[in-house]
Amino acid sequence: MKSLISKFAGLLVAVVLLAGMSHLLMGHFWGSHSHGEGRMHDAIHHHLGLTTEQEALLVPMEVRHAEAVRLGKEAMRRASDELAKAILADREDSPRVRAAVEKIHLAMGDLQKATLGHIFEMKTVLTPEQYQKLLELTVQGLHEANAD
Repeated sequence: MKSLISKFAGLLVAVVLLAGMSHLLMGHFWGSHSHGEGRMHDAIHHHLGLTTEQEALLVPMEVRHAEAVRLGKEAMRRASDELAKAILADREDSPRVRAAVEKIHLAMGDLQKATLGHIFEMKTVLTPEQYQKLLELTVQGLHEANAD
């Protein structure tokens, strides 16, 4: 069970990082920043040097991705609730606990795929240099998440 929990924690960190990056990118376009999002907005704007035209072209992508993230987070919440109930009811590593963990993994994987798909879709709007920088920022964030 301990290795199952550590695997879950590692996957959760990666998905949260990617979802967070997407959320911060969306904040960049819609202007709804918390203090941290504002800093990320400035960093992305500075590093990528987005034009007003590029920002406008990215908005529909951000809208689609926001819906995918919302649905993914909802699926993760439902699966987490199921896991919590299974742990309390079964009080051990049971088939029901393992099935609930698998649902969480599937939801996390779907969210990660949606986020990566969104990052790759942005290539159609960015210059090659901007896209390379976006990929570098994504990879850097993943390495930092796995540094613990």
